[in-house]
Amino acid sequence: MSAVTSNEYTQQNTTTRAYSFTFPYLKTSDIKASLDGVATTAFTLPNATTLQFNTVPTQGAKIRIFRETGIDDLTATFYAGSAIKSEDLNLSLIHISEPTRPERIAYGGVVLKK
Repeated sequence: MSAVTSNEYTQQNTTTRAYSFTFPYLKTSDIKASLDGVATTAFTLPNATTLQFNTVPTQGAKIRIFRETGIDDLTATFYAGSAIKSEDLNLSLIHISEPTRPERIAYGGVVLKK
């Protein structure tokens, strides 16, 4: 199971390779892209909110940049009788809320924004 948030563009020229995205994410591996509905991994993330394609998409191509956050794999596991580290607990709360969170939110000093 997963939840998705996305930004969509249409390639307007023959030079633009970099596109910004406005959604939060926990891991860079959660960031995905598609061109005309076909998934691609031919991109890099030069900074935290920009996706850059390895080659310029064809003019008129429908670009979709999206987050796919798995909700089945936990970021931390807690055991009876063990100490709970605040960092693990905070990340677990973020992991649980991320797929359904519509707005900016902060947990233990970690701020995620829409």
